[in-house]
Amino acid sequence: MKLHFHGSTYEDKHTELPVQEGSIGGRYRGTPWKVHRLLKRQQRRHDSSQLKYRGITYNKD
Repeated sequence: MKLHFHGSTYEDKHTELPVQEGSIGGRYRGTPWKVHRLLKRQQRRHDSSQLKYRGITYNKD
């Protein structure tokens, strides 16, 4: 997925998570919406400890 933020363009891969559709959680503008629950808990990890904020690169401690 191509993203653009404050003049910087970067690529981010699309992540799909397996979910289970649950019961009706409520109504929004007259239409019922259902609760979705994750089938498996997953943690997102960054591969490197080098980060960038507002154009300045720094290392995560």
